Amino acid sequence: VYKRQAVQTFGGEQYSLYGAFDSDVKSKITELVVGGGDVDAQWDAFLAEMEPKWKPVAEELNAALLNP
Repeated sequence: VYKRQAVQTFGGEQYSLYGAFDSDVKSKITELVVGGGDVDAQWDAFLAEMEPKWKPVAEELNAALLNP
């Protein structure tokens, strides 16, 4: 018997502003797979470039998880 579960999503201010970055990540992964080169260096550069966006979202999410 299937029982429907309630799903709760995160809707913080920073998350609402920047989103989940899934399209950015998918595009970068495709670029790395197709383009070759130094994948580690390119990925590290991508993470550094995206940090001003993902870090506030991660901090907001962590704060929400620690203080529900």
